[in-house]
Amino acid sequence: MNNIWNLFWIFIVIVSLLPMIQKRMMENRRLALMRKLEVKRNSRVITLIHRQETMKLIGEYPAVSILKMVKQKPIQEIEDKTLILADVAEKAIHQMRTFVTDLLAHRLDREPAERLAATLTGGQWTHDYPITSEQAKSLGLPISTDLPDEIYQLMDLFPQASAQRPSVQYIPVPYKKTTGKPAEK
Repeated sequence: MNNIWNLFWIFIVIVSLLPMIQKRMMENRRLALMRKLEVKRNSRVITLIHRQETMKLIGEYPAVSILKMVKQKPIQEIEDKTLILADVAEKAIHQMRTFVTDLLAHRLDREPAERLAATLTGGQWTHDYPITSEQAKSLGLPISTDLPDEIYQLMDLFPQASAQRPSVQYIPVPYKKTTGKPAEK
């Protein structure tokens, strides 16, 4: 009888850890494919996937909307939590604008990169608004619409979940300069 209980607890542990293991394996497959694409293109790959797993990120409202609301109401009518969110939102927008500028500066001069980064991070669109290739070109983004097979393979690794928000994913660490791989600035 003791062996049955041991097997039962082992089963419970495995079943509870399995989703985390599967998620990590899927992330590794995605990152490996993105890395393969980066090597093939000799450029950084950042994805905006409008399909996502059921895990949600914390934060409810867009940073630009929080700041807009804080500017429109008298400070006496704003909760402390909202003021703290506005402070974090302002920092997040600055960080994103700097990040986008640095990404664009590899392909554009600094001043146009800064203007474009301000446009892309200024709250003109919601984060899940898909910018078409025509819009991207009109904004001055150096884009290509040629899609290699790896893009379709990558999309297969993001199964459609019901009623979920989109997500941005990128390989979050800078690379060390090595032979045959794209180098960071």
